[in-house]
Amino acid sequence: MPTDKAAWAYVILHDGHAMTATGGKVGATNNQMEMTAVLESLKALLKTWDLARRSCCFP
Repeated sequence: MPTDKAAWAYVILHDGHAMTATGGKVGATNNQMEMTAVLESLKALLKTWDLARRSCCFP
C-alpha cells in the first residue's frame, strides 16, 4: 500500500486578486492530482461567476 502523500494546488489571478487552494491524498498518482487541481479550480471559478456581468467576482 502506497504511503506517499500526493498534492495538488492552484492559483487564479484576476484584476490584482488571487484565489488559491491546495489539497492532497495518500497514494494518489501525479495525474490524479493534476486533474484534481484543474477540477477544483473550475469549481472555484463557477462559485464566483456573476452571470449578470459575465465575469468573475473575486472575494
